[in-house]
Amino acid sequence: MAREIVTSENRDSFMKKKLGIEEENPSKVYLEDEDNISHIFHNGKKVGQIEHQSKDNMTQILRSDIEKEHQNKGIGSEAYKQFIDRALQSGKSIGSDSILTEHGEGLWKKLHKHYDVKKSENAKWIHPGRHTTLSKEDRERLRPKAKDYDSSYLSGHEPVYQIHPKKHKKD
Repeated sequence: MAREIVTSENRDSFMKKKLGIEEENPSKVYLEDEDNISHIFHNGKKVGQIEHQSKDNMTQILRSDIEKEHQNKGIGSEAYKQFIDRALQSGKSIGSDSILTEHGEGLWKKLHKHYDVKKSENAKWIHPGRHTTLSKEDRERLRPKAKDYDSSYLSGHEPVYQIHPKKHKKD
């Protein structure tokens, strides 16, 4: 019987296989749409969602969440790529929220590797790790009164980042 050689590179996957633990695989990510929410599934289990709105020829992402135990595994990035690809294929542009958290910033930096991401000329830092296109006055005026963050109060404002469909040249 052939023996498997365990090295530092394959040790984790060897142990998971030996213990019967399924590998986290971001390629098993898919989205299911319901109104303005795209539910994120991984290995058949709902693990998060992307809230969005469509206006004119743009789909603007208002908020996204991944359950804590599924974060930092590429699942959110894969879900965003699928979401963005669908919008671009239908001819729509994609826009980020008007205020991005540190996690949102990190995700959009990753998306630069795959897409031609444009940053708004109006984007500015408001806090360590946070970008916004809103003026200080607008932020104060629109700030939700509740303690819980509600991204819907930002809807319709200029996104920090945008991705546009490629234009085909006419011969």
